[in-house]
Amino acid sequence: MPNSWRLYLQDPFHSLVNIRLSKVLFLFVFAYLCILLIFGLLYRTVPPESCKTVIHSFFQAFSFSVSVLFTIGFGTNGGDVFFGDCVWMQVVITMESLVGIFLDALAIGILFQRFAKGQARANTIVLSTKACVRRLRGNYYFMIQLCEMRKHQLVEAHVRMYAIRHDYSYGQPYYFQSYPMRVQHPDDDVGGMLLLALPSVIVHRIDPWSPLFSRKPCKQNASHPHDPTNSYLFPEPLCRQADAESGDRECRKRDCHKSEMSDHDRMETLSDPVGDMIHYWRESQLEVVVLIEGIDAVTSSTIQVRQSYRLEDIVFNHQFENCVSICPRTGGAVIDFNRFHETHEIIEKDVLSL
Repeated sequence: MPNSWRLYLQDPFHSLVNIRLSKVLFLFVFAYLCILLIFGLLYRTVPPESCKTVIHSFFQAFSFSVSVLFTIGFGTNGGDVFFGDCVWMQVVITMESLVGIFLDALAIGILFQRFAKGQARANTIVLSTKACVRRLRGNYYFMIQLCEMRKHQLVEAHVRMYAIRHDYSYGQPYYFQSYPMRVQHPDDDVGGMLLLALPSVIVHRIDPWSPLFSRKPCKQNASHPHDPTNSYLFPEPLCRQADAESGDRECRKRDCHKSEMSDHDRMETLSDPVGDMIHYWRESQLEVVVLIEGIDAVTSSTIQVRQSYRLEDIVFNHQFENCVSICPRTGGAVIDFNRFHETHEIIEKDVLSL
């Protein structure tokens, strides 16, 4: 995009807030020095005899400029306290004082925003380093765990999930396409609200509408078009299999051609559904992005936590270790964050009993 840098200059405040702190400090030091030098040169234009000043060199003018800008208090240095009613001297002093006020306000505002940014507050919201994929009651679920380390939690905390992958359509590649992921626990139909005081497990069901679901191209024809009640196809509304099973969504049945097989039936007939999912995720370079948002009760600023999971961060047939115990003295909950990221494998007989 030509001249895209101009878009950043249209919003200089946020452009300065979002750059590195070292660059912000350098820019402000440079701005202050430029103001001191410019007004130091202006003070040299003031005639010392008629305005009754003792500024006879640029060093003296620069020192006088520092005293004016930072309100140190320069006295008269042997001159007249009112500078002999010299209008030009008063104009230069007033101009430098006003410029200093605006620059101080800008510096304080930007530095405050830098130190109060939500990224630092988000460091104490811990997300598991590994994601687990488990099979429960014949269905596969993608799970992560999160918790807040501080005693005061975020207000109105909620979760969102996205899948980033490479797609191919009509022989043309489309890289880094984002797809929203429906969250089953906590239910995103009611906002996906979280209680961060205790470890919470975020669950996404890998159903035919899930972007994690292994998809294979299937032929469609005019007489038997794609049925959105069986699986997802862009850009249809994103549904959940759990809605139909719980009665929250009308489950319509259509008469399909005998040779047509839905994505759900295809997974049921696979001899190795986990291997098929791994192959699909590796081929599309899948990455799951988790966003946790909430409001800090102290600063009233919106906090966002981001964590991503690639194929090497996902373990199959595992579940998270229990990291919560009871304090024998108070009876309250004690969270062991040393075990927060640990998982253990589920043996086959336990999986079949679920």
